[in-house]
Amino acid sequence: MSFPTARNVRELQANHDGKHKPKIIRTILKQLKKDIKKAIKSGKTIAQIKVPDTPLYKECLLEVNHYLFTMGYTVKPMYPDLTYIQWEKKGEQ
Repeated sequence: MSFPTARNVRELQANHDGKHKPKIIRTILKQLKKDIKKAIKSGKTIAQIKVPDTPLYKECLLEVNHYLFTMGYTVKPMYPDLTYIQWEKKGEQ
């Protein structure tokens, strides 16, 4: 068995990360849904997402931010691993 090259290691890591991204994104969105419901019950119109400070989680957070923006939320990234999201109360548009 030969020792893997750096390129091979990067390719393996990319494949590994790619398999886990959908699960991480679902986990972030699931937790955010709970946080939004909690904020609404408290009369707030803001919530935050904080993820581990790793490249994979930060990449997933960018995708979550884009999704939330397309769903009508105001998204305020506070790099590298935190995002605030905001929404308008019903009738404030």
